Amino acid sequence: MTTENKSNIEMSELSLAVQQELYQLFDFYHNSYKPVMALAETLKQEFPGPVLNEMRNLADHVASCFRYNATEQICLNELKRARRHIARAIIDCYKIMIICYGDIVVDFYKQYKSVNLALVNDGEFLPELTRLKDIAIKKTIYAKKIESESFSERESSYSAYMEAILAYDEVNNHINNHSQGLAHVAQIARRNLLKEWGFVVIGVALGAVVTNWKAIIEFFQTIIK
Repeated sequence: MTTENKSNIEMSELSLAVQQELYQLFDFYHNSYKPVMALAETLKQEFPGPVLNEMRNLADHVASCFRYNATEQICLNELKRARRHIARAIIDCYKIMIICYGDIVVDFYKQYKSVNLALVNDGEFLPELTRLKDIAIKKTIYAKKIESESFSERESSYSAYMEAILAYDEVNNHINNHSQGLAHVAQIARRNLLKEWGFVVIGVALGAVVTNWKAIIEFFQTIIK
C-alpha cells in the first residue's frame, strides 16, 4: 500500500512518547474509571447516558492518533483531551452515586413520614440521622465547589467526591443498623392508625344509626297524626 492510499497507521508506528501516553491513558481507564463506573452502574441499575457520551468522545480522540497524517504533537494533544473525558466520566459517576444515595434517603423519609422517628432507639436515632445527613450534604456542596474551582484539573476533586459518597453511605448504614427499631415504631404507628380509623368507622356507623332512627320515629309520628 502506498503512502498516498494509506489512511491510518499501526501501533508500532507511533512515537515512543505517544505510546507511553497511550499506555498511561489505558491504565487510567482500567484502574480509575472502570471500578467507579461499576459502582455507579450498580446503584443506578443502568449505564448512565452522560458517561456514555464521554466514552464516545474518548474513542474519537484516541482514534485520531492513528490517522496517517497525525504528527506526534497532534497525538499527544488528542490523548490529553481523551484523558479529560475519562476524568469527566469519573466525576459523572461520582455525581450519579451521590444522587442514588440521596434518593435512598429521600425514599426513607417518605416511607416513614407517618412514623414518629423520635421514638426509635429511645430518641437517639433521629438526631444522629440528621447529623449524618447534614454532613453528607455539606460534603457534596464542598466537592462541587472544589470541582468548579479546578475545572481544568477535575481529578483534584476526586477525594472530595469520595468523602461525600462515604458520608451518604454512613447515613444509609445508620438507617440499616436501626431496622428493627424502625420496624417496631412503624408497627406501633400502624396500630394507632387502625385504632383511629376504628373510632372513625364506629362514629360514622353510630351517626348513621341515629339518623335512621330519627327518620323512623318521624315516620311513625306522621302515621299517628
